[in-house]
Amino acid sequence: MASNTGEKSHKIKMMEEQLAKKLTRQVVGSLVGCVHCGMCNECCHYVLSHPDDPKMTPSYKADQLRKLFKRSHDWTAASSRGGSGRTPRR
Repeated sequence: MASNTGEKSHKIKMMEEQLAKKLTRQVVGSLVGCVHCGMCNECCHYVLSHPDDPKMTPSYKADQLRKLFKRSHDWTAASSRGGSGRTPRR
């Protein structure tokens, strides 16, 4: 099980690196602007195909991205600088 934890940790680090490269002003704006109103649910094909699974909602998925980046990046700075927000937190 220890190797599985190490492998997962490596995969998470790889995913964080890839997502940091794709963090644009538009993505940051979407993450910051989401107020969990649920209006996007009615047109999301994932929600329509799994209506009883709250993990398929766009707001749930956005929360997962927010949690990931809050741990390792100053993602709110990207919207003000116009950059990628890749400044590591200290």
